Amino acid sequence: MNEAKPLYSQYTLNGVTNEEIDLLLRQKSINADIEKSLRTITAQKKVVADFDGALKDQQKAMDQIFTDQARLRENMKALKGSAEERTLLQRYTKQLDEEETQLDAIRRTKQDTEVQQKLANSVLRNMLQELQMDVTL
Repeated sequence: MNEAKPLYSQYTLNGVTNEEIDLLLRQKSINADIEKSLRTITAQKKVVADFDGALKDQQKAMDQIFTDQARLRENMKALKGSAEERTLLQRYTKQLDEEETQLDAIRRTKQDTEVQQKLANSVLRNMLQELQMDVTL
């Protein structure tokens, strides 16, 4: 008489990487349909991560402009009004205006990226909810 013991493996999909999927395939732990689903999910997770990175970069650029503007304003306060200082004041004012234009562009891009990120997260959540993996080996 042979005994059979069901094996049960549980994976959290938040941490599944392509390397782990490859390992599962080499171990013949998953079938092709599950592989396809997992690869699609990991690809979507990368899309979400790319949006996260883009948002961080955009925020960093905005923060750098804010820091630069604070420095320029402090420099402008220190100017006394000589002809050379007036020229410098005009330069600082022009630079502040250019940076405001850059900020507006970054803000618009950031808003678009946030919308795309929310959509990508929604797609990922739907993919995870729809994935069912009851497999008998």
